[in-house]
Amino acid sequence: MKLVAAILLCLAASALCEKRIINGESAPLYSHPYIVSLEGLVDSFFFTYWKHICGGSLIDRQWVLTAAHCVEGMGKSKLRVKLGVITLGETNNYQQQVAISQVTVHGQYSSTASGIPNDIALLKLSQLAVLNKNVQIAQLASAGSSFYNTECVLAGWGKQNEGHTLVDATELHEVNITKISTAECRREWPGEAITDKHICVHDASPPAGQRPSGCMGDSGGPMMCGPRHNILAGVTSWGERTCSGTFPSVYTRVSAYLGWIRNNGPEL
Repeated sequence: MKLVAAILLCLAASALCEKRIINGESAPLYSHPYIVSLEGLVDSFFFTYWKHICGGSLIDRQWVLTAAHCVEGMGKSKLRVKLGVITLGETNNYQQQVAISQVTVHGQYSSTASGIPNDIALLKLSQLAVLNKNVQIAQLASAGSSFYNTECVLAGWGKQNEGHTLVDATELHEVNITKISTAECRREWPGEAITDKHICVHDASPPAGQRPSGCMGDSGGPMMCGPRHNILAGVTSWGERTCSGTFPSVYTRVSAYLGWIRNNGPEL
């Protein structure tokens, strides 16, 4: 049975999400300078603390693109981003911590509708990002971009497979995976409303248990395509709960939202 995990495996009170890249590898230094770590403020019984909850992409010196489900129900005061992060919990010469001054969720986003439509959000930074070797702006996919049957790369932080156990990881990881057609994605997800505003990746060639997947995340993080994996094509949205790689992972298609991004965020 196909179990859709709308990437909403979040703690009920705080909406903090699970994050995983399955069967990935450590990302080389400087290889994903556009990726950000989105942190949420966790209120525990005894104290509060900041926790990495999702990924995102820097698309302008003052704007980050992420998934709507990552910030649903969370005010700007309980969110912040870290730029230039390589290893969670460690500082480096490139890293910047920035507060959020504005959160904009797509007006037609629905966490309960079939296909989790319009799972996209914009975060306005409280100050301009300082660009450096490990902090750069992502190039958005142009209108009508397909990337069909090309290899794309997913990146993020989160749990890793060690045998049959998922363990926490702090290093940035990446995985290469092939973009499939919308028609193929619909065939694999017959009970879900897959539209042209989704973009899907899948690789069924490795044996079961070794298939790459962007399972449960890294929610909100980037799907990069193009000849040098330098074009932001998708925002991590949803997949299957088992994280087996049996079925495609589904992303919000960035090129379908260029008008919305322009109207609500930076000028493109």
